[in-house]
Amino acid sequence: MKFDPDLHSRPERPSSVHVFERSVEIARPKDQVLEFCLQGENFAALLPFPIAPAEDTDDLVGRAGHVYPFNLHFGPARLRWEAFIEDHDEQHFTDLMLKGPMRWWRHTHSAEPTADGCLYTDRVEYRSHLGGVADRTVVRKAMERLFAFRHRRMKQVLEDG
Repeated sequence: MKFDPDLHSRPERPSSVHVFERSVEIARPKDQVLEFCLQGENFAALLPFPIAPAEDTDDLVGRAGHVYPFNLHFGPARLRWEAFIEDHDEQHFTDLMLKGPMRWWRHTHSAEPTADGCLYTDRVEYRSHLGGVADRTVVRKAMERLFAFRHRRMKQVLEDG
């Protein structure tokens, strides 16, 4: 769905955020890797917990200026996550969480060509509702596990088919 300021509000960036960054070499051209990440049906394959497009999703291909609602499932709990694609070009795209479990989440996906494919990087600016100590310890450790899983799966799916 197209971003609508009457329906969606952009969160205000907190004065301090934490940054998490992780890269992986993938033996595929950067364009293929970024396109894979923009395909909404691939989200579920890249996360260690269930996620599915929300019922009101009208398009599963990430495009700048659009909002993509998803439902995250944590045991019996279901949580809505709305991601807004802020920008998109040949080297990267950035999604901003409009609604979801974090106070602030801005995720930049980038890919740089290498001799054997590309170097793909996830860079997340984040802040939870739990505070700085939790963000630097518990949340950071969870992100390390999440993105390690994500990068293993990306390599597996993109390189092995």
